[in-house]
Amino acid sequence: TAKSVLLACNGYLERLHPRLAGKIMPINNYIIATEPLGEQAAQRLIRGNAAVADTRFVVNYYRLSTDTRLLFGGGESSAGGTLAITLNRMPSVGRVDGDIYYAQGFSGHGVVMAGYCGHLVARAITGTMEDYDLFAHLPQP
Repeated sequence: TAKSVLLACNGYLERLHPRLAGKIMPINNYIIATEPLGEQAAQRLIRGNAAVADTRFVVNYYRLSTDTRLLFGGGESSAGGTLAITLNRMPSVGRVDGDIYYAQGFSGHGVVMAGYCGHLVARAITGTMEDYDLFAHLPQP
């Protein structure tokens, strides 16, 4: 009886909606942390507590934890914790079959993009489509 449905499964969509599953590829990504480095050593590595990512096809990313560990993420395989990537590495946001909305394929950038896309979909469901339409009309091979 719901007026709208949001499918927010990312890498765990599987066969729930085959048309949407065809827009993403489930992969697994890994993260490791060093021992605490101490404030001085940590700041020599990454100043200002910035988050760092490269632009490779398989993204590597780094940041400091609150206890001065260097966190490194990257790599991919087909076993482990699952995320979803898209061919163009842009989130896949849209609507199918009337009022079934989806947000998926954050391609390793889900910490920021999943929350933002959730906000866009929530606004779209409640009638504010402007920002949502910008994302929903991005080409998704």
